[in-house]
Amino acid sequence: MISSKIYLTLLICIISSQLYFAQNHTQLKIDELLKESKQLIGKDDLRALILSEKATKIAEKTIDSKRKAFCYLNTSNCLVNMSLNKESLNYMEKGLRESATKNDLILYSQFIEIKALNYFTLDLLNQAIENYKSILSFPLDNSSEAVKIKIRCCTMLASIYLYSNKYIKAKYYINIAQELKNQHSSTEIPEIYIIIGYIYLDQGKKDSALIYFKKSSEKINRIKDISNYSQLRAFGDFYYYSKDYKKSLKYYFDLLEDMKRHRVCDDDYISNTYKRISDIFRKLNDKNNELLYLDKYLKQIQKIESRRKENIQAVSKILSEEKKVERKNQKSRLIWILTIVPSIIIIIIIFFKIKIISLKRTKYIQSMKHSLEIQSKEKIIIKQKETKKNLEKKINELFPEIIQLAKTNNPEFFARFNEIYPEVITGVLKQNPKLRISELTLCAYIFLGFNTKDIASILSRSISTVANRKYNLRKKLHISPEINFEIWIKNLTNFP
Repeated sequence: MISSKIYLTLLICIISSQLYFAQNHTQLKIDELLKESKQLIGKDDLRALILSEKATKIAEKTIDSKRKAFCYLNTSNCLVNMSLNKESLNYMEKGLRESATKNDLILYSQFIEIKALNYFTLDLLNQAIENYKSILSFPLDNSSEAVKIKIRCCTMLASIYLYSNKYIKAKYYINIAQELKNQHSSTEIPEIYIIIGYIYLDQGKKDSALIYFKKSSEKINRIKDISNYSQLRAFGDFYYYSKDYKKSLKYYFDLLEDMKRHRVCDDDYISNTYKRISDIFRKLNDKNNELLYLDKYLKQIQKIESRRKENIQAVSKILSEEKKVERKNQKSRLIWILTIVPSIIIIIIIFFKIKIISLKRTKYIQSMKHSLEIQSKEKIIIKQKETKKNLEKKINELFPEIIQLAKTNNPEFFARFNEIYPEVITGVLKQNPKLRISELTLCAYIFLGFNTKDIASILSRSISTVANRKYNLRKKLHISPEINFEIWIKNLTNFP
């Protein structure tokens, strides 16, 4: 009997040890894959994504919430770097649902940072600003990782405000980023110097801009075998605005080669670079290369537009879920209040019952008087719906035509747009009848879903010029900054 107990105990020990070592081996495998993936970000983004997804699949088979959260975070980061916003947001949502994320403010902040970056790349600037500022309001400690998060958020806020020509706010946040960096010398973010350089370049201070672009390049070159396409773009832009087109062209070609070598998939960078190269060849009177890179640009734009629709749908879903959560929280607070003051509830119920009875009586009398009128109105509504359905069918058939006219900046674009969507221009003019044709044309581009970068490329204007025009147009139409321009126009004209 004693020997049987000893045998059973030994068997349990052996099984337990095997389970322990198997679990330990799985954790080590996940950590190794994540470590290798992080090392490849910016060097080989595609390989980094493959390794991160492999680690994620292994982690999802475990009950280790923290490792699953780390995998979701890294995979989401890899995907947004490759302009795969929809997929990135899906992993971000998975990570936010993990218990480890809910109990770790640093980890939670990193997921919100990924969300903000997705909004920024989708040109949803107000949502991006809101999320970056929310991170800065968190009670983060002074650990190295917390400081890096704060610096990245300030740098991105400066970048967004620079993009919107709000130089005072851009300087404010970039100065905070520099102060944090100076307090923690071990933290190095080369993008800080690029932002400062662009602030100077936009203000015409080219010498100062070049100093900071070189400083950023020096910092990034200290990191072995990492992509420096942002620095190459900065130099290309510098020499472009300095009208040294051949030197600018060299940096743009180096940029494309660097992105190809490191398998970086930043569609916006690629499309804007193609457009800029085409423009340079036009200035150099090289018609063949101008058309070649213009064609590459247009194909890239089509690719971005196709993906952008899916990404916007994903973002709309997330925003809808956030609103549901907020409504749920409000409901919980309301229930709590009502349980504290039951006497008030009774009074409210009695009042509303009397009110409802009164309303029912009033409605009954009105319905008896106007029943014939309602029937007539229903017939009119049915007829209007049929007319609207036929009109929408016609509009959907003509949509590819109007998009092509818009992308090629065809002189007939505005007239044709007004024929197909007369309600749009009529609705906008109701808000401000003094708008010029150029401003109405800009409304047409926004209505069709073109973002600031797209419009700048089509009209051969700088992004800052188009952003400034949109800002002025917002003021004339009395649209507050937190309202999405595209959604505002579509709501105004009752178009889906």
